Amino acid sequence: MELGEVEQLAFVFDMSVLFEEFVAEFLRRHRESIVLEDGGRIAKVERQRVLGKLFDEFDMKVDLVLEDDRGKRFLVDTKYKVLDSRKDHAGLSQADFYQMYGYARAGRETFREIFLLYPVGEVPVEEDFCQEEDLTLRVRQFDPRRIYDPVTGSPNIDDTVEELGRALSGCT
Repeated sequence: MELGEVEQLAFVFDMSVLFEEFVAEFLRRHRESIVLEDGGRIAKVERQRVLGKLFDEFDMKVDLVLEDDRGKRFLVDTKYKVLDSRKDHAGLSQADFYQMYGYARAGRETFREIFLLYPVGEVPVEEDFCQEEDLTLRVRQFDPRRIYDPVTGSPNIDDTVEELGRALSGCT
């Protein structure tokens, strides 16, 4: 090594994958503790489920299919993107909406409710979009900073359970 050179080792993570995997695993581990708006609890978590085929060629895989203890099933797709309330449609992507519409109608089972789950940004963005009377797309945010308690130096399970329950509830 020459003077002025520094050797470094770097780790690079795909934050989209890390965010999706964290949400999926946390829901799986703590599903019975997460209370939804109607008092229901998550009973089943399916990850990377193939909903159907697009043009008989491409698998349409949603991040999560959740089922509550009353049998209601809904889709969750995580998006590691920063939303901005100052932009048109808060910076929501039209392509993401097309993707969710495709997921809702992809297979034998039609889904009536889909959540797009983003990390929280500077300004909260939570909206419901209805397509006709049979499909609601709910944009919600989850604050990943609540995962860790800096005072105790440990995971903050209770706050994370509460935050995900709030994020996966129908009405704001």
